[in-house]
Amino acid sequence: MKRVSQTHFSVLLLILLMFVWLPLKIASSPRTLAEALITWRNNLVLEPSSLDSWDSNNINNLCNWTNVVCDGSIGEVSQIDLSNMDLNGTLDKFNFSPFLNITVFNLNNNKLAGSIPTTIGNLTKLTLLDLSENYFEGEIPMQISQFSELQYLSLDNNYLEGPIPFQLSNLKKVWYLSLGANYLENSDWSKFSSMPSLTYLDLYKNHFSSTFPGFVSKCRNLTFLDLSENSWTGSIPQSVFSNLVKLESFNLTDNKFVGHLSSNILKLSKLKHLHLHTNFLKGKIPSGIGLLHDLEVLELHENSFGGSIPSFIGQLKNLLHLKTLDLSYNNLTGPIPTSLCNLKSLIFFYVNNNNFTGSIPLEIGNLKKLKTLDLSKNHLTGPIPISLCNLKNLITFYADTNQLSGVLPVNISRLSNLEELAIFTNNFTGSIPSEIGNLKKLKSLDFSANHLTGPIPTSVWNLKSLTSFYVNTNQLSGTLPVNISRLSNLEHLFAFTNNFIGSIPSEIGNLKKLKRIDISENQLTGSIPTSLWNLKNLIVVHCFDNNLVGTIPPEIGNLEFLTSFDVDTNQLSGELPVNISKLINLKVFNVLGNNFTGEIDRDFGKNNPHLNFVGFADNNFVGKLPQNLCSGFNLEYLGVYNNNFTGPLPKCLKNCTKLNRVRLDGNRFTGNITNAFGVHPHLDSIFLNNNQFIGHILSTWGQCQNLTTLQMGHNKISGKIPPELGNLMKLQLSWKILNFCTSLISAIII
Repeated sequence: MKRVSQTHFSVLLLILLMFVWLPLKIASSPRTLAEALITWRNNLVLEPSSLDSWDSNNINNLCNWTNVVCDGSIGEVSQIDLSNMDLNGTLDKFNFSPFLNITVFNLNNNKLAGSIPTTIGNLTKLTLLDLSENYFEGEIPMQISQFSELQYLSLDNNYLEGPIPFQLSNLKKVWYLSLGANYLENSDWSKFSSMPSLTYLDLYKNHFSSTFPGFVSKCRNLTFLDLSENSWTGSIPQSVFSNLVKLESFNLTDNKFVGHLSSNILKLSKLKHLHLHTNFLKGKIPSGIGLLHDLEVLELHENSFGGSIPSFIGQLKNLLHLKTLDLSYNNLTGPIPTSLCNLKSLIFFYVNNNNFTGSIPLEIGNLKKLKTLDLSKNHLTGPIPISLCNLKNLITFYADTNQLSGVLPVNISRLSNLEELAIFTNNFTGSIPSEIGNLKKLKSLDFSANHLTGPIPTSVWNLKSLTSFYVNTNQLSGTLPVNISRLSNLEHLFAFTNNFIGSIPSEIGNLKKLKRIDISENQLTGSIPTSLWNLKNLIVVHCFDNNLVGTIPPEIGNLEFLTSFDVDTNQLSGELPVNISKLINLKVFNVLGNNFTGEIDRDFGKNNPHLNFVGFADNNFVGKLPQNLCSGFNLEYLGVYNNNFTGPLPKCLKNCTKLNRVRLDGNRFTGNITNAFGVHPHLDSIFLNNNQFIGHILSTWGQCQNLTTLQMGHNKISGKIPPELGNLMKLQLSWKILNFCTSLISAIII
């Protein structure tokens, strides 16, 4: 019996050893691997010849197939890297089972869709899995957590959804984890464990809305952390500052974090990039930021930080590597510290949209590397310092919407790389320096809303790169010269509200790229040049409040992109061309205060569905208003007063729910107003007086809570004033200006 037992034991031991050795002995044959790859390839949409080497007649050369890598020592497939191959299809037909020994599976930047199969869990020896920049959807398979050797996992830029499986935090060797730009949602963060090897974590642009995930602050080796573009709430935990001391890049942009920024920020001494903008952080900016010696980018804009900028930030010259400083859109006060001018590596400097006072520091000229300087929308005073003209690398300079004053410095011509210059809405005086013409790279120039005088210097017309030229709302004089045609790249010309005289030069027709022109509120004479109607890119044409004469020709129909046409208060005459009805993008059409005659084309409005402002007032028009005038129901303002219009109002007016103001007074309209008006919740004022309307006051006007003015005198309107109008508090305040003196009103609300 003893001998039999020993025999049984020997057999059992042999069987056991066979099972132990079996996985070491079995490896998928090249044919099995090849057939699996070919089957998958046949279900993809491929660029011609992209995977031609994947062929059943080429199995012996499997290791030479496109983007297939073998382990040289044993000749087995170890890597499949098909990144950037423009593959189109799914993983449904990919048989993962034969590929037990591959370590790299990379499908980055293709057009693969569908779900990530759970069978991907067979790739247990993977060290790198990259499925990023595709169209994968569904949830992240929990089976990925079985990859005990995994070091690199990237699933970003897909359509993945649902929670992150907490089991992924068991991948202790992973140092790179990127799940950004998906539709992932909150997980139970309490189930996540720390990931000791993790140095790179990217969860940006998902749908997370919880407080800061606790496990993150336990990943003490993190150097890169991006949680931006989500809806994280609450404060930034202190544990972040005490534990993540190796962080070099920290991004919480565009979330809902609240509270003060901890003074312990100084513990993150290795930080190079700090992005905390677009949150609800408040309080003072901690001075400890000035001790982050390696900081290159500091973005705190679009928060509620208040108080002054700590002068300590620049005093000790600690931030010698700082290239970007953005403190814009906060509530910061006080002067701009001169110490910031010690940050000599600074390239981008934004302090706009705050409440800074005082002058621009004279030392600003020390920032020799500056390319962008934005001081706009503050309360700065004084002149532009001459030292600023030493910033020869400056490309963009914004100082608009302040209280700056003085003359524009002649030395501004030194800014030879300047492309954008905006100093509008200030108190600058004097003339535009002719030296401005030396800024050959200038693309956008905005001097509007100042007190500048004199003519536009002729040198300006040599700025051939200029696309936007704004000098409106000044006291400039002289003429618009023929040399304006040299600005061949000009798209936007705004010169309204000045003292320009003379005619509009016909050479303006050479500005083939022009999209918007506004030369209103000047003293221009003559006719609108015919060449203007050939500028087919025009979107806005405003010439109102001048002394222009002549007619509007049929060629206006050439301006197919035109959205706004305003020539009111001139001396234009003749009949309106029928071609106006061809302007399908038209929103504003205003010819008020001219000498136009004749009838309005009956198709006006029929092909203009976007019309929201129509001004025919103070002319000599006759006939009926077009029945299609408001066919798009977007009309907000209708002003046709002081003409000779007759007949009933267009029926479409009843459905214009966006109506804000209606002025029909001073005509010979007839018909029942009850049929013409409906419910107009935004209505502010109605002028119907001096016509021949009949009917009664509509009770629906009682729903117009913003109604302030109702004039109906000199008509044939009868009946009682509806009691609903008594609820209109704003209307009661203006009751005295109601003109019912000839209306047959039988009751009055007191």
